[in-house]
Amino acid sequence: AYGEWRETQRAALASRLLGALQDAATLRSALTNERAIVNLPLAASSKLDDASRDKLSQARAAADKAAAAYAASLRLAAPDVAENHTATLTAALNATRAQADQWLAQDGAARPPDASKRFFAGIGGVNDKAGEMIGSLGLELRDLHPRAGDQAEVAARASDLRELAAQQGTQFLQTLGSGKPMPIDMDRRVTQLEGAISQAWRSIDEKAADGGLGPELKAAADKVRGDFIVRVGEYKQAVLAASRAGQPYPLDAAAWRRDVSPKLNTLFEVRDAGFAAASSTMARHEQATQTRLVFALLGASYGYFLQNE
Repeated sequence: AYGEWRETQRAALASRLLGALQDAATLRSALTNERAIVNLPLAASSKLDDASRDKLSQARAAADKAAAAYAASLRLAAPDVAENHTATLTAALNATRAQADQWLAQDGAARPPDASKRFFAGIGGVNDKAGEMIGSLGLELRDLHPRAGDQAEVAARASDLRELAAQQGTQFLQTLGSGKPMPIDMDRRVTQLEGAISQAWRSIDEKAADGGLGPELKAAADKVRGDFIVRVGEYKQAVLAASRAGQPYPLDAAAWRRDVSPKLNTLFEVRDAGFAAASSTMARHEQATQTRLVFALLGASYGYFLQNE
């Protein structure tokens, strides 16, 4: 029965790892939302209006809630690294927020010219650390249960893809807001992000396209292919072509927010479908290991009874 007991322990650990992965992905999306609210006035050298201030308060509360859930699940899944990791994240996030609040309280002319860039890098660094932990936990999960690991990997790559798309979208919004051609360094950054986006998408498509990891995951990936890869890709190419040719843009920043930005959220559907599929896989696996343990214990008890009859 010892072997069956060990399998139940491995299954339980895999489920805890999956929970931490999900909470880390939720935290990343919450931080991306907070970043978007803060970065807009920083990039425009304006102050937060009352409506945006309320949105920021709500976004930070959501991020703090997500961070607390992540810290709790990580302590269960990886207690040896949880304390240092979450302390580092918390300190970095608090420092980034404090600096952003200081800048937002100032007039635009009083801020450093690179305030937006520095804030973006600060909160992006927090997001990246959570992403690195996702990668580490994912490898451990795959060792324990390859199928659940593959399903969770697709979800994690969708989380990466959403972050990359948000970063790139910020570059396009800033360009459309200015009405001017992209500076060379921004064009280069957009191109670099496009390469990373393509790589993340290939990782998702290779695993999800054939439906082997679940029909819901395949359906979500198909939707991303149409809404994000194709349609958003067309918008991006049109804006880049106009920028490089010095021609008027085919849409403005308001139209981008209305017609393009919402399509990025289809990436959450792949993330959620991947985690749901992995959770279902692990629930079945845990149930099976527990059932085998019960029968093993019953068999051992029966054998002991016969020996001592």
